[in-house]
Amino acid sequence: MVEVHRHDRPGVNLVPTLMAAPCVAASDGSLDPAAMVVYELGTPVPQCALMDLGDPANLGGTVLEGAPKIAARVDYARNGIRTGVFQATRSTALIHFPLTEHATIIYGSVTWTDETGQTMTSHVDDSYFLRQGNVMLGEVRGPLI
Repeated sequence: MVEVHRHDRPGVNLVPTLMAAPCVAASDGSLDPAAMVVYELGTPVPQCALMDLGDPANLGGTVLEGAPKIAARVDYARNGIRTGVFQATRSTALIHFPLTEHATIIYGSVTWTDETGQTMTSHVDDSYFLRQGNVMLGEVRGPLI
């Protein structure tokens, strides 16, 4: 099941896009490969559309504060490229990045601090890029990102 949404922004002319219904997929769990997947800024992806990732240590994280729940959804994975959604609940964790990550915040905010003490807070509609091997302190202060 797919809904069609029209996005109208001043100065931007976008054609209708497809938004995957949050908890509906093919019998094998995949999305229609021809569909464009759009996530609305400010709207979290429902948990029923995500897979629980278990202990943050599995992804190189050491929890320093809180009891984070982490979950993800892969929308595309081919030729070494993987895209989708990652969500984490309120927590502070030291993360040894096991992969290179480019992300755009669609809900909540996260503050990153690198090994030199440089800090950056990313909010809804902000993007960041972290390389594999980076060691970062990540702080989620709201209910989730």
